[in-house]
Amino acid sequence: FGFLFFAMPVRKRGRSLTPASVAEARKKKKKTKFQTYSRMVLTEIRDFILLVTAVVTVFIVASVLQIYFYNEEDTLGYYRAKGPELAPCTNCVWETVGPLNVITSGNKDGDMLIFLHGFPETAYLAWNKQIEYFSNMGYFVVAPDQRGYNNSAKFDSFMDYHLDYLSQDVLDLMDHYGRESASVVGHDWGAAVAWHLGQFHSERLDKLVVINVPHPTVMKSTLLSSFQQLRNSWYIFFFQLPFIPEAKISRNDYRWLTGAFTMAPKETFSQSTIELYKSAWSVDGAARGMVNWYRAAIFGGIFRPTSGKRVENVPVLMIWGDKDDALDSSMAQPSIEMCDNGKLVMLEGVSHWVPNEAPARVNSLISDFLI
Repeated sequence: FGFLFFAMPVRKRGRSLTPASVAEARKKKKKTKFQTYSRMVLTEIRDFILLVTAVVTVFIVASVLQIYFYNEEDTLGYYRAKGPELAPCTNCVWETVGPLNVITSGNKDGDMLIFLHGFPETAYLAWNKQIEYFSNMGYFVVAPDQRGYNNSAKFDSFMDYHLDYLSQDVLDLMDHYGRESASVVGHDWGAAVAWHLGQFHSERLDKLVVINVPHPTVMKSTLLSSFQQLRNSWYIFFFQLPFIPEAKISRNDYRWLTGAFTMAPKETFSQSTIELYKSAWSVDGAARGMVNWYRAAIFGGIFRPTSGKRVENVPVLMIWGDKDDALDSSMAQPSIEMCDNGKLVMLEGVSHWVPNEAPARVNSLISDFLI
């Protein structure tokens, strides 16, 4: 039986282990290990992304909530009950020109002088101390509520607040009153419009005055290089959110916006003036209109960018209050260097609200510059 056992053929299980089959098996095993390792790596990456997304989401939500409830104290008590009164506008005429509610005053045959207000103001509240002064000097003074503000038209799309359209509103005012050119004075967002006019429509300008807003190229570069300015400009990014900024503005009788004027000394604004601001902010669609300027600035810069052009062929006066908490004064000198014919005047100890806080100084500087 032993002989038979050794004589019987041995059955082989599976295929014979040739060198090629061994190599193929090793290749499959190696491939399987690689696939397993790849799945592990992808799983780790996915989990990391989910974790980061969750952390960022929580941070954003927490930040939005904090901003929404931020500065909820009543700041009306900061302003004096018997503070400075608004300058009279005895010769003012209010009229509608295109989409704009416009104040005119002075000599209609005199040189045209346009005043452009910023956020969150109106033509009269921003420039009441300049309108009467310059109309008495013989200028034809024009001060519009810019689109989206007070009684001027409100537009549905934030792209309707692109600087191209805002500048065109000013050019349309010149055309409406039959002027080939005019001098323009702008503060805050009004200064941004003034810069845009100087860059792209200098042929329509006699002289240009910008107050406490840098040249757009300087503003952009500073935001990218200065953490301090980026932190000061947090509200610009907050305003990109839908609905929430408008709710924040209107919340608790506009307490947040009334706090913006506390940058200026107590004697700058009276309680009655603040109430007039609230009345303008409460106009239907005004809160959204004001915020849409900021949305157009960001998204307009992406989808409809403008070049960082210098201001040529027009004299420029820049007035800058060096105690501006929103815009660092270090941007003033580089901005005036973007002008072929520019002059910078720094006002020491003056906040962002320069025309209201230092009206006599502002009026003197502008009048001397225009002569």
